[in-house]
Amino acid sequence: MTSLQERVLQYYIQVHKNPTIKFMAADTKIQISRLFRILNGHEMKISEFEKFQESIQKKAQLNHEDYKKQTGSSFDYLSAKGQNDIAKIVQRKAKLTAIHGGHHINDTNASQNVILSELRIVDHG
Repeated sequence: MTSLQERVLQYYIQVHKNPTIKFMAADTKIQISRLFRILNGHEMKISEFEKFQESIQKKAQLNHEDYKKQTGSSFDYLSAKGQNDIAKIVQRKAKLTAIHGGHHINDTNASQNVILSELRIVDHG
């Protein structure tokens, strides 16, 4: 199994909170027996990889919409520059997560230091 395939599978499993093979089959439209082989190390076809990517993107969009609903009224009180600064912090956090293979890095000192330095830049900005 390639490292890219491993990362996509790990991220899919993380995003969907440890889904069952049955859920994965319904979600990706990939047969259960094929999913079992993929999860046990067989290489994915490009079309299968794309199905996992599509599912991850859909889930991310739903999470984004939920985030917008939760923070919408608070976000409206920020200036355009304030909104842009928050967007930059979120983008950098996403890049850090991607660098670390899709794993949450909230607990690492590096992540905390980057976020704190970003907040200082926003405060002094």
